[in-house]
Amino acid sequence: MNLLKRLFRMTDHQSDNESLTGQWHGHYLQHGCQHRIIATFTQDGNRISGLMNDVDTVTEQSLYDADAEAGLNPAR
Repeated sequence: MNLLKRLFRMTDHQSDNESLTGQWHGHYLQHGCQHRIIATFTQDGNRISGLMNDVDTVTEQSLYDADAEAGLNPAR
């Protein structure tokens, strides 16, 4: 649970005993760019399940740059 709280920046006043059930907003970094995510968690005791979705799914990038970033040979 501490990892989730750090990832989604749970505030210090929230107790370790509080449920993580609900919708959480956060972000991850990929290739120096920040990408927003929304996660919906359900906590049942010590078990947590849920879904996480990217918010920003549309990017503008050339096919050449995308291939190069993926480690492919864009010259092919």
